[in-house]
Amino acid sequence: MPTRTRTSRSTSQTDSDNETPKETPVAEQTATETAPAEPAKKTKPEPVSPMTPYQATKRVNAALREAGIDKTVRSPMLYIYASKGAFEIHPATKITKAGQEQTVHEIDEESFVKWMTGYVKGAVQRSNGETDEAPAETDEPAEVDESAGQDEPEAAEAE
Repeated sequence: MPTRTRTSRSTSQTDSDNETPKETPVAEQTATETAPAEPAKKTKPEPVSPMTPYQATKRVNAALREAGIDKTVRSPMLYIYASKGAFEIHPATKITKAGQEQTVHEIDEESFVKWMTGYVKGAVQRSNGETDEAPAETDEPAEVDESAGQDEPEAAEAE
């Protein structure tokens, strides 16, 4: 290949610039030689999402709609119910779409379904005006504490 040297004072060309370049034969390349080796792709793990109290809220709201109740439950309520032991939760690993792992609270399916059935049943009863705690009707009159509100004589003598 012709080389050309330039300096700031000189703009002259060398004789090699005037020569015509010789054509060099190029070896033909096959498709396998030209294609670069593909790097091994990292496969993202399948997203796994255990049922959390947030997701369970959707199930409770759907069950309430099916029962004809115009009420929605918010997800913080289910976190509170879980912390008070209404249904069981345990730690689980969630894998996001990006392949990251997160620790979340997973709801035990059996205890949740039992709680949800009772919750929806109670909501239906309350909407119909029924109460679970009806006073027991008896023929006996209620006992009244007659001494309530009176000063005890022993306390008056002690003064």
